[in-house]
Amino acid sequence: MNSIKLFYRLLQLDRQLRFQVVIAVLAGLITVGTLFYQVHERETLRTQNLSYDKQLKVLSQVLSSINNLKTFANAQKNQLQEQQAILERLKKEKEKLSLVVKADRQIVEALFRIQAERNRSSAWTDRLIGFLLGVIGSLVATVVWSAFRLRRPNKYKQRNRYTRG
Repeated sequence: MNSIKLFYRLLQLDRQLRFQVVIAVLAGLITVGTLFYQVHERETLRTQNLSYDKQLKVLSQVLSSINNLKTFANAQKNQLQEQQAILERLKKEKEKLSLVVKADRQIVEALFRIQAERNRSSAWTDRLIGFLLGVIGSLVATVVWSAFRLRRPNKYKQRNRYTRG
């Protein structure tokens, strides 16, 4: 009943105003129709694209990817655990070797100190022995030279004659 009254009032309006109202109503109807059409098309596309078979395929691919990712993560976890075990073994070995190296270093330093002390104390002994051997060697050389000279006195004198003049 209200629609009829509204329509009756519309007819009583000015011709230009009636034309504007009709254009506005038609534009509104076209807009609403276009919106319904777009919604209907989207819904149709969505139902076509997301059919159950396609959804199952997509889900199976996603599950496969998740399983692959899980396998990869487990492999990486195992590899990390192995590397940590190797690292721990290397740390223990380093500790053992550092103790050996430290002990060896102390032994070598002690040997060097003992050698240095021996060198200091034996230096004077070596010098004294060298001096005495030198004196003894000079005495032996003198005795040998004298014995040599006594055996061949003529040659020595002749030599002196030629060299002097």
